Amino acid sequence: MDFVKGMNKAFRNSFSDSLIRGCAFYGLQLLRRQMGEDGLLSLYNKDIHFQLVIHQIWARMYVHPEDVSQA
Repeated sequence: MDFVKGMNKAFRNSFSDSLIRGCAFYGLQLLRRQMGEDGLLSLYNKDIHFQLVIHQIWARMYVHPEDVSQA
């Protein structure tokens, strides 16, 4: 059973004006997999500053693109 499809349908029914661009679970899974492939999981597990950077990257998915300032 595909829970993501059901979740997306329920979300669309409740928030019809919203745009679904992906799944947070799969996004986090992809980020962790990429860290593993790049050999960064051990650094993530040991370095609190690196964890903060990764969490900041992850949190960006919750910010509307129009709210991101240009650097």
